Amino acid sequence: MSPRNVLKPARARLSVAEAEERNAPNSLYSPLDPLGELLPLADAPAWLSAAEVAPSVITVTGPEAVTPPPAVEPFRGPATEGVTAAPATATDLSAPPGDLLAADILWDPAAVPVEGSVSDTDMVAAEPEAGPSDAAAAGGPGVAFEAAKGGGDGADGGQTEPALLADPDGTGESDGEVVEGDIGEGYALTSSWSSTGAASGDLDIITSGGAEYDEAKELNPGGWVAVNNDNDNYNFDTSDKAITTKQIFDLDDTGKVDRENDLVGILVKATTPHPTNPGKFTLEWTSSKIMLYRSADKDMPVQTGVVVAANDKFYVEGRAMTGVPADEKITLGWVDDKTKGRGVVDTVAFNVYEVRGAMNVPGYSNHTYSIRTPDARVSTIDTVIGGKADPTTVVNPTTFTTSRDILWDGGPILGKYKATPVVGEPFWSDREVNVVRVEFTTAAGPNNRLTLNNFPSQDPVNQARILSHATVAMTADLRVTTIDGPPVTAGGVMRGVKFIEMGFIQHVKAEKMNGVYRDLLVPQRLRHELQDGQYYLDTSIEPVSNRPWYNKSNDPRFGTRGYFRTTTDPVNAIVDTDFNITDTPRVEGTDPDQFDIVLDPLGEDRVDYFNIFMDFTLTFVAHTLDTTAISNPYTERAQVFWQFDGSGPVDKQGKWSMADGSSGNTSLIPRFRATVSGRTVAVPVALGNNAWVADWRAQNLDWVLEDL
Repeated sequence: MSPRNVLKPARARLSVAEAEERNAPNSLYSPLDPLGELLPLADAPAWLSAAEVAPSVITVTGPEAVTPPPAVEPFRGPATEGVTAAPATATDLSAPPGDLLAADILWDPAAVPVEGSVSDTDMVAAEPEAGPSDAAAAGGPGVAFEAAKGGGDGADGGQTEPALLADPDGTGESDGEVVEGDIGEGYALTSSWSSTGAASGDLDIITSGGAEYDEAKELNPGGWVAVNNDNDNYNFDTSDKAITTKQIFDLDDTGKVDRENDLVGILVKATTPHPTNPGKFTLEWTSSKIMLYRSADKDMPVQTGVVVAANDKFYVEGRAMTGVPADEKITLGWVDDKTKGRGVVDTVAFNVYEVRGAMNVPGYSNHTYSIRTPDARVSTIDTVIGGKADPTTVVNPTTFTTSRDILWDGGPILGKYKATPVVGEPFWSDREVNVVRVEFTTAAGPNNRLTLNNFPSQDPVNQARILSHATVAMTADLRVTTIDGPPVTAGGVMRGVKFIEMGFIQHVKAEKMNGVYRDLLVPQRLRHELQDGQYYLDTSIEPVSNRPWYNKSNDPRFGTRGYFRTTTDPVNAIVDTDFNITDTPRVEGTDPDQFDIVLDPLGEDRVDYFNIFMDFTLTFVAHTLDTTAISNPYTERAQVFWQFDGSGPVDKQGKWSMADGSSGNTSLIPRFRATVSGRTVAVPVALGNNAWVADWRAQNLDWVLEDL
């Protein structure tokens, strides 16, 4: 199109009533155009009167009257989008001769072009269709619309009023000046000038309780959906036969997920097509942090651009944490088949938050669960079924994480807790936990006992070492009567059982471990560094990979069974699993290399007395192999205490004898007592690079000579 002359008349402002009408909620006028201004034009043709004019997109008159107006070609221009034109009114057309009659255009800066777009300097010409209500006669005035500079960069939008250029003399010349307009670079026009309305509709978010979310909150703060990082259908990766507990989280499942309950619904509540142009409604999104499905169980996934209709319901899945609040946007759009333009009808926003915590746990264990949001929110974990939440909530303001501990019941039960990302907002995630029962005999007897044998003796080769017994000093027996998990469906496996390992863990504290030398000039003792008042992990001869278990390898030298787990979930409960371990401490009362201490020049002094007193805590422990656990506690389920007293005098020949009143191997309570408090067995302080005690000398600890 050739350039045209541009009139620069004075601008007429709308009345207050007219401006309010244009800014009404359903008005087609831009709400960003509070002034509602019109532009004057030259004389109108005599044949154009208010009575003959119906509401239209654009009505323009010029100085040359043509009766009747001949037909002209319809508008021809680039396929553009994102604009709905507002009709002029009869009142507008009744202006005195010499005024320009024009209507505003409502621009949609969020539209995405189908083909072509309009930059700051592109011009789109409108040669209106024939008819007294729409255009002047052929050879009459023309109208041009030009995208004005400023106000936006294609992302943040801008005002939405285009420029209107008139050519009253029909010369086809223009100086290119823009009277007014500001749409932002990269935004697109629509060519639907002859329309008298626009497509409309409503996209709603459905809350976790099944209600429609507050319309005013759909963009800010938006809805909330959790990362789908649980395993509702109890599905596993079986590619590595050696690993049976590698879970496939629901977000990684490519098909329908039975029992899925983490998706949040959206509803295409209403759609009103364009009154004259055919087209279709679509849902569009760009974020990879969400996915949409037609079913709440992840069945029938859909891609952006899916065609929708009124009452269509979809389900949103969270796949990764939101970085910026309300950043995951879903748009209900209109695609105009005639113009190939796209318009935004309604938009909702989502926040993706993250819930973490163990999904498979032993009964009576205490585990930490957390919620992380994209910014500071008041979150909570509550409404626990099958357990009890700790009254203390821990908030980390740096990571926007809220944590809470849950002490689970004994099981077997499908435990549940409710994770609410924003207190007061109607969105939450109901998470399920498979609580596995580990039940054992509590009555004293052959299936629950601690057997101790006396008496200690001196090692005939290493005189510094006292043996707690010649064969076995301690034997522990415990029968686990039932191991079972919650069967979620009839005839199904017992979930969670293959995650639970159990067995004995033992700790030791050297209350006394020293030799006394009384005949030195200053009486002294030679103390082992292990005598420091702390408990250390005590194992048999287990490799590092088997710690902290006392006898994970079930070495027959240390009993018949110290550890148990199954690699498959049973259909029926596992019953009557017997555990049995033994221990025979061998403790040195002094450094074997310093059994005699040389006194120069007085000769030497042999050790006079061994102070040996060891406390042992033997614990039956249940533990989960579930890698989703935030903390990984070894849960105490039963415990017993016993002691070894190897104290006694050493004569001049180096022979040791038990001290008067020494008890050797003893226990005040000769059976296991059940623990249901969720108490955790801590891994104790490491000895150098080691966290266990099997051979004192192997720990690179030394003997310290000190005054008595």
